[in-house]
Amino acid sequence: MFTKMTVSFRLFVYFSIGAALLLMLAAFSIVELRSINAIAAKEQRAATRGRLAGELANAISEFRVREATDLLAKDPNSIAKVQADMAARIDANEDLRSDYRPLIGSDTERHLFDTLGQTWKSYAARHADFLALARSDKPAAADFYLGPLNEDYRATDAAADALGRYSIENTQAERERAQHITDAALRILTAISLVTVIMAGILLLLIRSQVGRPLTAITHALSTVASGNFSVEVPGHERHDEIGTLARALEVFLRTAQQLDQAHRDAEEAHRQMQTLARHDVLTGLPNRRMLWEEMRKSLARVSRSGGMCAIMVIDLDRFKPVNDVYGHVTGDSVLFEVAKRLNEVLRKGDTLARLGGDEFAVVAEFAVDTDGPMRLATRLIRAASESVSVEGASIDVGATIGVALAPADGMDPDSLLRAADIAMYRGKREGRGCFRFFEESMELELRSRVNLESELRAGIAAGEIVPYYQPIVSLADQSLLGFEILARWQHPQKGELLPSIFIPIAEETGMMPELTYRILRIACRDARYWPAYLTLSLNISPSQLKDTQFAVHLLSILVEEGFPPERLEVEMTEDALVADLDQARAILKSLQNIGIHIALDDFGTGYSSLYHLRELHFDRIKIDRSFIQSIFENRENAEIVGAIIGIGKSLGLPTTAEGIEDLQHMRKLAELGCENGQGFYFGRPMGVAEAAKMVKAARRSEPGAANAKGLRATAS
Repeated sequence: MFTKMTVSFRLFVYFSIGAALLLMLAAFSIVELRSINAIAAKEQRAATRGRLAGELANAISEFRVREATDLLAKDPNSIAKVQADMAARIDANEDLRSDYRPLIGSDTERHLFDTLGQTWKSYAARHADFLALARSDKPAAADFYLGPLNEDYRATDAAADALGRYSIENTQAERERAQHITDAALRILTAISLVTVIMAGILLLLIRSQVGRPLTAITHALSTVASGNFSVEVPGHERHDEIGTLARALEVFLRTAQQLDQAHRDAEEAHRQMQTLARHDVLTGLPNRRMLWEEMRKSLARVSRSGGMCAIMVIDLDRFKPVNDVYGHVTGDSVLFEVAKRLNEVLRKGDTLARLGGDEFAVVAEFAVDTDGPMRLATRLIRAASESVSVEGASIDVGATIGVALAPADGMDPDSLLRAADIAMYRGKREGRGCFRFFEESMELELRSRVNLESELRAGIAAGEIVPYYQPIVSLADQSLLGFEILARWQHPQKGELLPSIFIPIAEETGMMPELTYRILRIACRDARYWPAYLTLSLNISPSQLKDTQFAVHLLSILVEEGFPPERLEVEMTEDALVADLDQARAILKSLQNIGIHIALDDFGTGYSSLYHLRELHFDRIKIDRSFIQSIFENRENAEIVGAIIGIGKSLGLPTTAEGIEDLQHMRKLAELGCENGQGFYFGRPMGVAEAAKMVKAARRSEPGAANAKGLRATAS
C-alpha cells in the first residue's frame, strides 16, 4: 500500500514527523528564551544605569568647562549665552537624575545616588554665588572659581565617579548571571537537538530509498544531455507518481536541447563583449588599469627581448578638485574627457594612455636607450594638460604633474614600476606641481623614512619624548634676562636629539601639532613656575591652532592647572598663520589677550600684508626675522628694512625683538637703531631646563637690570 502512495504524500508523512520534532524543540526554546529575556531585561536596566551614571559625570565636567568659558567671556551677549547654557545644563542634570532614580536596584546604590544629589546641590549653590560674583568682580570670581567652587566640583565629580563605578560593577554581575543561565540553556538545547538530528537522519534514509534514488537516475540522464549527448534513455516512465511525470517531461526537454545549446553560444558571445567593456574606462574610452597592466607586460617583454627602454608615466592633474567643487561633477567629467583626448593626441603610435581612476592617468611608451625621449614626451603631456578647457562658457585651467619610471633601470615588474612612477609624481607635487620627476631610489627611501618617522613621532609625543628647550631673550639696553622662547626638541631613543626642522613639518601635516604644543607648554610651565615673576615664556603656535575656537580655553586650562600666571606667557605667530581667516584669528587673539596672554607677531616682514595686520590686530610685540639681522652689515637694503621695522614699532608703541643675534657687533648695531630686545647664539643657544635654571639663578635679582650679557653667556656656555 505504501508503494502506491504518491511522492507528495510520502513526503508529507516524513515531514510531519520532522515537524513534530521541530515543534518540541521550538517549545523548549521558547521557554528558555523567556527566561533569558527576563535576565536580559535586568542586564539592560543595569546597563542603562551605567550609561546614565556616565552621562551624569560627563554633564558635570561639561558644566565645569562652561564656568571657565563664562569666566573668560567679556562680551555681555557671550556671557548671557554661556549662562543660559549653564542653566540648561542644570536642568539636564536634574533630568538625568530623574531618569536614574526609578532604576536604582540596591540600598548601596541608593546611598551613592543620594550622596551625588547632596554634593550636586552644594555645587549648584556655589555656582549661583559664582555667577553673582562674576557679574561684579571678575578677579574675585576667578579666585572663587579656583577655590571653594573647585572643591565642591571635585566632591561632586568624585560622587559621580563612585556611582559610575558601582553601576559598571553591577552591570558586569548581571552579565555574568545571564551568561550562566544562557550556557545551561544551550547545553539542554544541544542535547535535544542531538536527538532531533538522529531522528532526522532516519527520515532522510527513508526519503533516499523512496525518492532520492529514482531522482538520481533521472539526474544522471539530465547530466548526459547537458554534456551534449542527446541520445539518452530516461528512466521512470512506468511510474504513476510525480517522478513518472518528471521523466516524461524530460523527453520534452530533449526536443529543445538544441535550442538551449544555441542560446549558450549566444551567451558566450555576449560575455566576450562584456570583457571588452571591462578593459576600458567608461567616461573617456581609454584603457583601464587592467588593460594597462597587460600592455605593460607586453612592452616589458619586448624590451627584455630586443633591448631598448620602456617609460611608465603616472599623470596626476593639478587643481582638478576645485573644478568639481565649484562647477560640479558633470563639468568635471567634461574636463577629464577633454584632457584625456588632448593627452592621447600627443602620444606616438604604439604608446598607450590609460585612466587609472579619478584625475589620474598613466602612459606606457617605448624608447631607444639613452635618449631624451621620455623627457620630451613628459614636457608635451604637461603642455597639453595645461591648456585651458572651455566648458559651457567657462574657461577652466588645470595642469599636470608627472612621475616617470624607466625599465629596465627601475625594474621589470609592472606593479613596482607603477609604484615607482607614483612616488616620483608625488615628489613633483611637493616640489611645486606642473613638472615631471624621474624616479630615484632615494625617493622611496625618503618616503619610507618619512612614514616611519611619522609613526615614531606619534608614539614619541605620547611617551613624552618631545621636551621644551629654552633660548634666552634679553634687553639690549642692559643685557638683562627677560625670559625664554620655548623650542621643541625630540629626545629620540635611538637617533638622539632631533631638531624641530625634522619633525615639526610632519606634526603640522598630520594634525599632531596641537597635542605637541600643549604637552611642551605644560612641561615649560612646571619648569618656570618658581622662576622670578618678571621672566616670561614665549610659545610658537601653528596656523592650524588659529582655527580652533577653543584654543584660548585650552591654554587657560593648562595655565590654571600648572599654576602659571597668564601674564607671563607670550604667544608667537607668523603672518602666514593669519591669512586663512582673519576674522577668526582676530577673535582668538582677543580671547588670549582678555585672559592676560601677550601676543607677538613673529618673522615680521616675511609674510603677507604686514602693515595691514599691524593695523587690524592689536599685537603686543614685533619680532624681526633673523634673515634681516644676519645680513645687516652686508646688505644695505636689509639694514634699512630693519630700521624701518623698528621705526614702525616705535610709532605704534610696540617693542621689537631681534632674532639671530650672534655677535657683539650685531647687538650694538641693533641697540643703536632702537631695538629693545634680542635673542640669538650670542646670548645663549637653546638649552635644557637644568642649564636654563642655572642662567635664571645667575640673573636673579629684585629688579630687572642686575645681570649682564657677559654673565648670561658664561652661564649658557
